[in-house]
Amino acid sequence: MLTPTTLTPNSVTAAIQTPGFHQNQGQFWQMLCYLFQDYEGQKVWEHLPRDTIRNLCEQLHAVMESTEEYATLQTNRNVLYNIYFVILSKVRGPKTISRFHGDETPAFLTALHQLYKTLLQLQMPMPLFGHAQKGH
Repeated sequence: MLTPTTLTPNSVTAAIQTPGFHQNQGQFWQMLCYLFQDYEGQKVWEHLPRDTIRNLCEQLHAVMESTEEYATLQTNRNVLYNIYFVILSKVRGPKTISRFHGDETPAFLTALHQLYKTLLQLQMPMPLFGHAQKGH
């Protein structure tokens, strides 16, 4: 495993493209936290391509589905909350809700909706599905 000082946004893209990466849940959660670190004057997630974010969303869905302890989701709820808005920011961008829904695959939208539902269950303050909150 790479040390944090050698990680780059390309490391995240490579990890997400590695089949089965999400099965190592410890590393997956660490990678999610790394997305919010500073890298060359921006957050790591801001450097990532849109397709990496789409794949991350789908893998996150698989991780959440296979998480045995609900406490893991509760512990990571702030990371999940922030990643939801990162996904919207990168993938939806300025598109209308209709255009966003029309452009994305059912697998991606299902994964994003499951993340949204989980955040509601965790009692996070959520806007309507697919809408970004001010400041995100």
